[in-house]
Amino acid sequence: YIVKCIRKLQKEDYVTMSPKKSWIQDFSEYVSEYFKRTVFTDECRSWYKVGKGDTERVVGLWPGSSQDCIEVLRAPRWEDIDFESREENNLR
Repeated sequence: YIVKCIRKLQKEDYVTMSPKKSWIQDFSEYVSEYFKRTVFTDECRSWYKVGKGDTERVVGLWPGSSQDCIEVLRAPRWEDIDFESREENNLR
């Protein structure tokens, strides 16, 4: 996944890439809803949680199976990413 991202940056002469804010919001909502149905949101202290009380969130686990994670990380979804182009340079 990371290598594919780096190759795209190099080949297409981008300076930066970042996930779209709408994608971050959608994924965050999905994660919150997913973990509500699991034991991971039970009242206990754990390395995979941050916050306290009503603001506590699971942040250290993938919201799904290992196979789901592998499938998602197989290839980046370029439509979910904003790219910043390098300024034009006539000397290149």
